[in-house]
Amino acid sequence: MTCAIGGTTACQEKDLFNLKGEEYEEFAIVGVKYPVRLFRYAAPLFGIVSQGAHLTAYVRTSSGLKIWVPRRSPTISTFPNKLDSTVAGGVSAEDTPFDTIIREAYEEASLPEDITRRDVQSVGVLTYIQGEVGRLFKPDMGHVYDMEVTEDIIPKPHDDEVKEFYLMTPDEIKKALLRKEFKTNSAAVMIDFFIRHGIITAENERDYPEMNMRLHRTLPFATAPRL
Repeated sequence: MTCAIGGTTACQEKDLFNLKGEEYEEFAIVGVKYPVRLFRYAAPLFGIVSQGAHLTAYVRTSSGLKIWVPRRSPTISTFPNKLDSTVAGGVSAEDTPFDTIIREAYEEASLPEDITRRDVQSVGVLTYIQGEVGRLFKPDMGHVYDMEVTEDIIPKPHDDEVKEFYLMTPDEIKKALLRKEFKTNSAAVMIDFFIRHGIITAENERDYPEMNMRLHRTLPFATAPRL
């Protein structure tokens, strides 16, 4: 392989796997007995499972449940202008998924740390394989969190990753999903939210069993150390 000498940096320079623009943040490798790290962008090169954390913030209004949905910045290197989870981020080597949510909630949405710590709820883990990423397949674990907020809590962009926030109804989100407006893994998170909150049910969705199974695949990679 031409990029073996010089490692993944050479791969980037040659643009062999479309890795340009990906973060140099260090991730912990899951499924190993001892602490090992690698750059986030390199995980798909070695069949290593990436970890992310997603928070869905929602409001119960007089007209029904609504969800805060951000639109990503047009200048961000990945999925520009796509709709996203209320808050999301990769789980770096130094952080837990919960730490990631607390940090990203402030950095991306200006949500006060005390409110997030008090109200956020861990609601599960999604396991899936994303489609081709620079001619590679990317296995992922998505740690999922919900947070019900009051109508006076309004997320606002704090960094350059988010353009703006919308308070959307489930029907509006469904239409956006069908138009493929959402970032890929955030679409999966939103569908999971709809299933858990009874918006998508076996009675109104023909593919309900298939949806559930695809959101919780058994990954053919290590996700925990072997005993």
